[in-house]
Amino acid sequence: MYSTSQRISGVFGLFTTVVFALCAIIAATSWLFTGEAITEVSIRNVNVVKGRTAYQRSDKSQEYALLKFDLDYDLTSLFHWNTKQLFVYLVASYDTPQTTNEVVVWDRIIQHKTQAKRRVRGEKNKYNFNDINGSFKDVNATYSLHWNVMPHVGLLEWASGAPSGVIEFPVAKQR
Repeated sequence: MYSTSQRISGVFGLFTTVVFALCAIIAATSWLFTGEAITEVSIRNVNVVKGRTAYQRSDKSQEYALLKFDLDYDLTSLFHWNTKQLFVYLVASYDTPQTTNEVVVWDRIIQHKTQAKRRVRGEKNKYNFNDINGSFKDVNATYSLHWNVMPHVGLLEWASGAPSGVIEFPVAKQR
């Protein structure tokens, strides 16, 4: 008849086919559940200071933007049976004469539906915010909340909320 290794191979082949089909069905049906996220970003304060970071080796100073902002977000509708976690991040978008820039200034990982509705007040930027040219002179920025839905099985989804109004960077202060 059949040897033991042939029987094990047949059972394993059937098992992997069933698991693959089940994962494909889960991934396909999760696209049916789209949620509406509610976000609001308001920038309280923007300060630009001139200085150097501790790890910078040159004597050349550059400008750093220090933000204080408020966030209101309700991302509970993005959680469903296939959502593992959300990666939420605040992006500053601004144009310079050379290029268009997008900088992540704050982020958070949300792993439970209970954490998906929050009011953040007076938060500061988590990461250094500086321009590659070294100056924010005559630059305006808009800020928007973006998120990435990470499923258990399937493709990642990216989306963003409405941007804030245009906010001008002030003149740099010496540290």
